Amino acid sequence: MKAGIFPSISGSVRFSGKARHTLTPHRARFYLCLFISTLSVVFLTGCTNNRALFGKWEGDRDWKKLPVSNELAARAFAAVNLELNPNGNFILIDGGIPFTGSWVRTGDTIRLDIETYFNKSVGSQPEEVRNLMEFTLRTDGTSLWYKSKSDTSEIILKKSENQKS
Repeated sequence: MKAGIFPSISGSVRFSGKARHTLTPHRARFYLCLFISTLSVVFLTGCTNNRALFGKWEGDRDWKKLPVSNELAARAFAAVNLELNPNGNFILIDGGIPFTGSWVRTGDTIRLDIETYFNKSVGSQPEEVRNLMEFTLRTDGTSLWYKSKSDTSEIILKKSENQKS
């Protein structure tokens, strides 16, 4: 007898003394391939749901409501730029302040886990600063609605013009 990949699982499965199903090495390989194929489809479907989110997003607060007298400075503080990368990392620049970390989408919500702030570990920041690093992101797959802890309303982020497909 030729040894197969799964020689130890070949044989009959018996219920009530009668042979119901024989798991041969050929059938075991078939079920393994079926399982891997199904897993691949599930994984790829999950990735394609996020594909529209990958890239650079831009938006602005109402700069006229900011407590800054210089219009140029107010417009800079009003800007929000977010880059969502396929590897699960992000770069956020909110009012000129850079944040980096990882992101995860669950339904219509995107959670940002901040890891660095001004290129320093979040853990090294005082608690009052860490408490301000909470951001809310919602999506319908084509637009993002962004809100930081200090914002009174959501900011609509649109895909950067040079990123649109």
